[in-house]
Amino acid sequence: MNQKKKTVALLYGGRGAEHDVSVSGAKYLYSLIDRRYEVYPILIDRDGGYRLCADISDREGVPLRLCRGGFSTGENGFLPVDVAFPLLHGDYGEDGVLQGALECADIPFVGCRTHAGALCSDKAFTKLVAESLGIPTADWILSVEGSATQGKEASRRRAEIRLGYPMFIKPARLGSSIGALPVWRKEEFDRAYDEAAKLGGGRVIIEELVKVRSELECGYFSAKGKELFTKIGEIASDGQFYDYDKKYCESGELEVSAISLSEDEYGDAIRAYSKLMCEYIGVRHLCRLDFFLTVDGRLIFNELNTMPGFTSGSLYPEMLKQAGLDAEGAVELLLSDVIG
Repeated sequence: MNQKKKTVALLYGGRGAEHDVSVSGAKYLYSLIDRRYEVYPILIDRDGGYRLCADISDREGVPLRLCRGGFSTGENGFLPVDVAFPLLHGDYGEDGVLQGALECADIPFVGCRTHAGALCSDKAFTKLVAESLGIPTADWILSVEGSATQGKEASRRRAEIRLGYPMFIKPARLGSSIGALPVWRKEEFDRAYDEAAKLGGGRVIIEELVKVRSELECGYFSAKGKELFTKIGEIASDGQFYDYDKKYCESGELEVSAISLSEDEYGDAIRAYSKLMCEYIGVRHLCRLDFFLTVDGRLIFNELNTMPGFTSGSLYPEMLKQAGLDAEGAVELLLSDVIG
């Protein structure tokens, strides 16, 4: 007698600025899910609507409505969901918004729960956690639009006194380096700040522009009793800013290796810092923690991504592979951990 397949809702796209990154990852993830599952590709369009698609390349699909235990298809139709895999990044996807909706709908899902997603989506809160644990960060200030004491002009004055030029400006609530810009002189401040404020909901991080030798990344994975902090992935940028285009549009421009040349010297420290962050924040299933190695040998925590990049060229799956866990096996463990 054939058992009914468990159903997986692969959620991707989203209202946020990282919509296209999510779609790219979903194409790869869709190919990894074992066909013992019934997989529903569900696109969240740029207006926030849900659409059941024939495949990941489909941009239209059948309109859905999230409801208890699954999705309504209209005309009394219902699409039951055993587990959701929300492969979304940044705002309206990785920030606890979607996770909260799934929790309210009683739909189990892969990845961090609402509170951890919300905390890590705001770089200011994540930096405060790191600093409270004794983990070094770049010198920074938070600017909040509309605040008399933390608004644009007040923050400009503080940044010029405390940090000086050059400095770095980025949205507090966004990832993939979107809206993040180095500011070399006073005349460039307004453009960078206004863009970051628009994309970050009025919350802007202004920090020292550190001279980066490498970006070092540690992957975290935990499912079905298996937990690991990977060897250190390195992005050797030679001082280049690893921006959105270099991450997703200019493949091969930067040298990316799965095991850092700095593993022996910095690997243990990075994994120790990563373990502290994951424990205190309450990370579940997977994440990627990013650090800077400066030209003068300082190790600096940058950010924690609760849903790391999952394209075929992303560093996170490659780091898992180096740890003896291929991407397909990792996805199976994550799904089975939720379904039971």
